[in-house]
Amino acid sequence: MAPFFRAVEEAGEDEMLRTPVVVLPDLDHSDMCEGFPVEGDLPSDTDPETATIALAKATSSFMKYHVLQDKSAAKDLRSHIAFTKTLMDPINAALDLEKGPWCENVMTTIMAQGLESKIEVQSTYPDFSAPTAVLDATGGVVDVTVSGNKTDNEGVWPPGQAATLAASATLAASAWVGAVPAVGRGTASSLGCRMVKRTVVADMLEVEGIVEPVDACAIANKMAMSWAMSHAPDRVLERYARASPCNNCKAGIQTINYSSDVKSASVEDFELSEVAFQQDETSWTMSSPSLMTGDEHSCMLLSPARALDFLMFDAYAASTYPEHESVRPVSPIVV
Repeated sequence: MAPFFRAVEEAGEDEMLRTPVVVLPDLDHSDMCEGFPVEGDLPSDTDPETATIALAKATSSFMKYHVLQDKSAAKDLRSHIAFTKTLMDPINAALDLEKGPWCENVMTTIMAQGLESKIEVQSTYPDFSAPTAVLDATGGVVDVTVSGNKTDNEGVWPPGQAATLAASATLAASAWVGAVPAVGRGTASSLGCRMVKRTVVADMLEVEGIVEPVDACAIANKMAMSWAMSHAPDRVLERYARASPCNNCKAGIQTINYSSDVKSASVEDFELSEVAFQQDETSWTMSSPSLMTGDEHSCMLLSPARALDFLMFDAYAASTYPEHESVRPVSPIVV
């Protein structure tokens, strides 16, 4: 939902009030159909009566603003939008990093550790070509180009605005009945970064005593989780630290394991590889494929957006409602 939120926000306040994407705190989809747990939802963190009142109030504010131009209703809508923005902005920032800047960050802070002031890094996306390193005319700086590419993206991101608007118009104009599509993830399951070896940069600069980092990909995965922890909204971090984050829920997974890098046999194998994720009720473990050639030290990585996903949702997967055999009620109108 985050890219949709930003697209509407960029269109201006009038459009935001007309087509709001809002999150109501402490509720879940199941609160919209009491007694019917929606598959994949985390349980609500409030009681049914309070949830119903909150849902009704937000809906009535939307109707009162558009039908009656009620100023107090507009104020209430703006408060919901402001709260939602605190959740959506970090997600969009993380999604933006997937398109190249994160690979630049990894190259600068991990691959070129000790040489940070002597390199200039840019990235290409999403061609995933071999990285390059060129000593500039002064002989004091190495210009590095890294490449980034998402793999096994679950869900489509970013949404095409024209296609999105056309689909919305079609949906609004017809009574849609059909199977509810599976919820997809818009973040990358793996973020591939093709980077230059630290020792190659050091050789160009004639700097001695520099060695190649061990398990650089695992270090980068830790950095992604640190980014998520430092950019997640306070509300998300407070819930993550709770013993009971929602009604009858287990605490979120606190143990995250970063296994040693797994070397790929070839560029072709590396490009087809994925980060291996394993999750149970108490831990989340990942291991990254790496590629080592004469000039290259590349990684398949945990993306910051996937790390943020973990803090917001995946850490509580053991508490989500399971698939059930009940017939799912279908509404002809989706808001």
